[in-house]
Amino acid sequence: MQVLITGALGRVGVMVVEEALAKGYSVRATDLDNPKNRETGAAFAQRGVEVRYGNLLDEAFLKDLLQGVDAVMHNAAMLPPHTENKPESAHKINVGVTTKITEIIAQMSPMPRLIFPSSFTVFGQGKTADSFKAVDAPLAPNTEYTRHKAECEGLIRASGIPFVMFD
Repeated sequence: MQVLITGALGRVGVMVVEEALAKGYSVRATDLDNPKNRETGAAFAQRGVEVRYGNLLDEAFLKDLLQGVDAVMHNAAMLPPHTENKPESAHKINVGVTTKITEIIAQMSPMPRLIFPSSFTVFGQGKTADSFKAVDAPLAPNTEYTRHKAECEGLIRASGIPFVMFD
């Protein structure tokens, strides 16, 4: 199975790449081109990971990344506090890229499965550390970041593509 992992060279992405490798998947990893990512990417490349550097806002780059994959683990996102300080840029990255990924997948045959990590905080802030939410609980996003995640959840559900989503 060929898996594309976006945001692959950040904290969470590295753990996802490690798990995919442990499961025996072929991994295509992508992230922004910077010295830290180059160092992490070089170590993964030595282990057989196909590493590609680029900007997911570049549609041609994104289309090329999606070719030949069976699944896409879409981790790439702008995170707080940057989402709160630069909401327009954050929306373009968080929602815009997710929208473009779903549109491209919808045109593919076969369609790769999109795996989307959302955030438990789309349900609002829990009253206690052990607050549980039902799958059909109403969303109550209260930050730019959680509004982006909630918007992405809605567009993915409406897209008609195969997906897995978790909060």
